[in-house]
Amino acid sequence: MDSFELSKIAGAAFAALLLIFGTKTLIEMRQQDHGAEPAAHSPAKPEAHPAAAAPEHAAATPAPATGTAPAATTAPAAAPAAAPAVAAPPAKAAGIDTAKILSMVASASPENGKATFAKCLACHTNEKGVGNKLGPNLWNVLGRQRASIADFTGYSANMKAKGGEWTYEDLATFVYSPSGFVQGTKMIFPGVKDPAAIADLLAYIRTLGDNPPAPPK
Repeated sequence: MDSFELSKIAGAAFAALLLIFGTKTLIEMRQQDHGAEPAAHSPAKPEAHPAAAAPEHAAATPAPATGTAPAATTAPAAAPAAAPAVAAPPAKAAGIDTAKILSMVASASPENGKATFAKCLACHTNEKGVGNKLGPNLWNVLGRQRASIADFTGYSANMKAKGGEWTYEDLATFVYSPSGFVQGTKMIFPGVKDPAAIADLLAYIRTLGDNPPAPPK
């Protein structure tokens, strides 16, 4: 083998070694360059703060000082008891013109009065010899003593104490406002306010009797 070929082989070997070592050196230099970069390229992890882990509402309630008892919660004062309701006084029989009503009875219509009396049948009977209902029988009521039916026990104390007999005038006043005529009466009927209707009712009640008193003049 001549010297020219040896030179070629030697040159090829040197070039290969140069390539290997040069590449290694270049890689090491790049690694050193990257290792020398400041840590600031990576975002720094913020320092943890103790308060950051606590709930927001927890920070709003300060812890009580050592040796000091927590302040007692004051209960709201109880509202004063309401005063007991006072019952309204019974309605008075104000506004009734009994003189006008009595002057109309003689010419009033018993038939119209019978229609009005139908409201009374819910609590009263109106036939002779028939028993009582929630209220007493009204046969012969005109001229009868108040609270005088022996077998009826539903009279109020005030009705018993009222005394006297049922006249046209008293019946007119009672029909107009039962509680106005007898305070505390058990009759809950609100009353008839029309004077003509009351006169018709009295004319009909007069037919409910064996010997009723004559109508007023």
